[in-house]
Amino acid sequence: MTSMRFAPDWTDKAVVPAFQDVLDVSSRFLMLMGGAGSGKSHFAAQKVILKNLCIPHYSQAVFRKTRRTMRESTFRDLWRTICDMGLARFYRKNLTELSIENQVNGNRIISAGLDDAEKIKSMSEIAGAWVEEATELSEKDFDQINLRVRAPGPNEIITSFNPVSARHWLKRRFFDRVNPPARRVITTYRDNPYLPTDYKAELEAYAETHPEWYRIYGCGEWGVAHEGLIFTPERHWRITYTLLEPDYYDEIIYGLDFGWNAPSALVELRIRDRKEVTLVERLYQPGLTNDDLARRMRKAILDPRYRIYADSAQPDRIETLRRSGFNIYEGRKDVLDGIDHLLSQDLYVYDSPNIVEELSEYRWQTNAMDEPIDMPYKDMDHAVDATRYASYTHLVGRGIMTMGKLSGVN
Repeated sequence: MTSMRFAPDWTDKAVVPAFQDVLDVSSRFLMLMGGAGSGKSHFAAQKVILKNLCIPHYSQAVFRKTRRTMRESTFRDLWRTICDMGLARFYRKNLTELSIENQVNGNRIISAGLDDAEKIKSMSEIAGAWVEEATELSEKDFDQINLRVRAPGPNEIITSFNPVSARHWLKRRFFDRVNPPARRVITTYRDNPYLPTDYKAELEAYAETHPEWYRIYGCGEWGVAHEGLIFTPERHWRITYTLLEPDYYDEIIYGLDFGWNAPSALVELRIRDRKEVTLVERLYQPGLTNDDLARRMRKAILDPRYRIYADSAQPDRIETLRRSGFNIYEGRKDVLDGIDHLLSQDLYVYDSPNIVEELSEYRWQTNAMDEPIDMPYKDMDHAVDATRYASYTHLVGRGIMTMGKLSGVN
């Protein structure tokens, strides 16, 4: 390991104490594992910037599985860290290339997704790297990064992630070995003295409502296998604590599942690049008449022009809502194709406890041999169904069926 001896005075207060021991020391592999709110990603950004400041001729790269997730994650975190340190005047950012350049020493930090094969192949002169959300990567992805971190300087690959599955290759490679080839720092929200009290309370509430989720994101422990679960946390969906302005998204649509004894569920889908979908629970309540539902929907929907896709099994209710002024259409009920479509999406859930609960429990039915069959259980599925109607109809079946007639999309 190589010591950099760069820690300025401000770091004693700005850096989470659990990370102080690895601040000015470089290891080939630095594994930052832990739960939500532990500060691991913020610390990774701090260390990347400090190296950029203090090591001459030092090139770095920041990686995620896909490039389109970079702008609002690692790139944003790096720039915020620069601003927090009062250094923005010394840096220039390039939003097209998602790169940051130090105007004093010329050091650059470039961002790349593992889906950009040509850009990865061209990287031969990087000395350091930060891999965010490393559980998204395959071991071959990680090996490609490792091969390219070889330029002169203290070579270090910082890897930050939540321990989503005990079967993950990261656990086998860096945690199960007696003498792993890595420095490891495991943290939770309890280690972060700068975390807001209300955020801590929100995390702790999951200990009773979603114990497995709390095990991973609260306690920072490796998750167990989710037998029969259709949407696996982190792999297929994750919680986000950020909802951006509507203009950031390409489209906003709504899904509606009707209920009476069961809740009526209205889900807002904010879509970017046709694949990244943020889900927001706008209505989840039983016992609503058509008038009640219309009144609640007027308050919940951001713009009456936005499309709503509803359960086609109740065309009379759809027609009633259309006459009440809603831009509402029948949603396609292709259950398996709709599920397959959602599994191909990157789903983010914002401030929606019922959506979280449904996704956490949405499972395949089993036969007499306890083997899964191609049919989900039909109990906790109201918000999931609403999401499926909207996303599958709008992004896959657009222009196919609207109240039983061929129709285009406005």
